Amino acid sequence: MNISQQANGDQNAIIHIQLVESDYAPAIEKQLTDYKKKASMPGFRPGKVPMSMIKKMYGKGVLAEEINKLVSESLNNYITDNQLNILGHPLPNMEKTTSIDFDTQKEFDFYFDIALAPEFEIELSEKIEIPYYNIKVKSAELDKTINDVKIRFGTEENPEKAEITDGLQGNFSELDSDGNLVEGGLQHKAFFRIVDVQAKAIQDKMLGSK
Repeated sequence: MNISQQANGDQNAIIHIQLVESDYAPAIEKQLTDYKKKASMPGFRPGKVPMSMIKKMYGKGVLAEEINKLVSESLNNYITDNQLNILGHPLPNMEKTTSIDFDTQKEFDFYFDIALAPEFEIELSEKIEIPYYNIKVKSAELDKTINDVKIRFGTEENPEKAEITDGLQGNFSELDSDGNLVEGGLQHKAFFRIVDVQAKAIQDKMLGSK
């Protein structure tokens, strides 16, 4: 395996990962051997299916899975080992990475674009002034916050009938102009408090719900 990095602008670079058969062959052989031990096919005793049939059935899938796993691990390890401070995640470079043929290829090349975080320094001194704010919280806001915390972390109870301070679990469904359920329409389940319902008429209908 060979991994290299090439600059692609001031803050961008391309990571090239090149795999040869010896990089992935042992892992694939082990995986196929495990499949062979567990394989059960008509005409063969369990574990006695020929390896040629196992490779024909599972070889390509195992190869693709192992290549993907090896590339992902190698890329992450390269970034960690070289202490690359990147922004976001590496993105496949589709221009350089050609299409893959798992039937014929033995060597594979993968390219990834990375964005490098810029380096900068901040000089701090005693001359820098930072405003300090004294924030006064109104009693109403404090009471509201405490009440919200009580609701979110309080013990859940199930009363016989819903009162104005209770909450309901609602299933919301999209209806047509005639009040019929719209097939394939919007569906949503949510918790809400009766006191938060703005329409008094709807609020009254919910009170006393069992």
